[in-house]
Amino acid sequence: MTNLLKHFDIYISDSSRPAPQYYYPTSPFDAIGRHNKICFLTHPRQWETNWRENTKDNVIRFYEGLKW
Repeated sequence: MTNLLKHFDIYISDSSRPAPQYYYPTSPFDAIGRHNKICFLTHPRQWETNWRENTKDNVIRFYEGLKW
């Protein structure tokens, strides 16, 4: 993975930090125009909360972790 990231000028991911810092290390909007190659990682859970589905996924992950 590290070698892949060397091909980008900046790596930005969504953040679970409180508002207004939704991205780390900077907003993709601020990066556009200043960087040519942007790697932007997002997680669907950061954008929309679906309590029922998220809880189901977390329970499945918990039991999978116990098996490991």
